[in-house]
Amino acid sequence: MARFPDKFNALSALIVGALIVFGYPSGLFAAQKPQRIISLNLCSDQLLYQLGVGARIVAYSHLATNPQYSMIAGQVKNSRTVRGSAEELVALRPDLVIAGPYSTKTSVAMVRGLGKRVMIMPIATSFSQVRSNIKLIADAVGEPGRGAALIRAFDQRLALLKLRVSGPRPRAAVYYTNSVAQISGSIESAVMKFSGYRNIADLVKLSPRGTLTLERLLMVAPDMIVLGHRPENYPTVLADNLRHPALGKFLKNHAWVAMPERLWICGTPTVLDAAERLIAAWENSSKKIHRP
Repeated sequence: MARFPDKFNALSALIVGALIVFGYPSGLFAAQKPQRIISLNLCSDQLLYQLGVGARIVAYSHLATNPQYSMIAGQVKNSRTVRGSAEELVALRPDLVIAGPYSTKTSVAMVRGLGKRVMIMPIATSFSQVRSNIKLIADAVGEPGRGAALIRAFDQRLALLKLRVSGPRPRAAVYYTNSVAQISGSIESAVMKFSGYRNIADLVKLSPRGTLTLERLLMVAPDMIVLGHRPENYPTVLADNLRHPALGKFLKNHAWVAMPERLWICGTPTVLDAAERLIAAWENSSKKIHRP
C-alpha cells in the first residue's frame, strides 16, 4: 500500500481539524438544506407542509390560510403569509423561493437577480406529475427520503382505491359557477377518470369558454353531478346557475356530490381525498343509471 509523506499527513490532519472546529464550507460535500424558504404558490405550500419542513418556512402564500382553498389552513393560520411583492420577499432574506408558473413574475425575476435561489413548480395535471413534483420539492429542500416516503404512501393509497373501481363507467359532470364544466387535461379530470367516471365534457361539445348551459346540462342528464363550487361561497350572479330551482329539482332525483375546492385545486397527494369522495358517492348512490 502506498504511503504518503508525513508532511502530507500532518497537513491533512490540520485541515480536517479546522473543518471540525470552524465548520465545513457551504457546498463542500452537498448543498446545505435551505433554512429560510418562501412559498408563493398554494400547491407548494401544501407539499412543503406534507414534507414536514414547516419550521424552515419563513412565509407561505396568502392562500395558505384560506380554508376554502387550502388543506393546511388550520395548521398554518398563525404563520406569516406573503402576496409576492419584491419588497416583502427581499426583507425576509430567503435562501429558497418556490413559485408557480403564474406567481408574480416581476418579483420573482428581481429576487433571482439578487442571487437568490428560485424554483418554479410546474402545475400537476396527472398522477405522474404529482409524483414528480413531490420529488422536485423534496430534493430542493434537502429531504429526498421524505419525498420518497410520501410518494410510496401516495401509491399505496392509490392501489387500495383502485380496488374499489369496477363495472361500467358512469357519466359525470363537474359543474362550477358561471356554468363552467371541468375540461380534460387537468388534475380534476385525471381524478375523475381514476375514480371510474367518464367526463361529460369529453362527450358533449362545450362553448369556446368551456361552459355548459344549465339547460344543456339537464338535457344531457349525467349519471353524477359533481358540484365544484359551493354557491354560498359566491354571492354574485356568477353562481346563479348553482342556485337555480331547476338544478335543485334535478338533484333531488339524481346522484350528486359536493366537492370542496381544497381537495383537488392542487396536484398533491390530497387529490386522493377527492378520488375517495367520488368513489364513495357512486358506491352509495341509489340512482345508478349506467349507460354504455
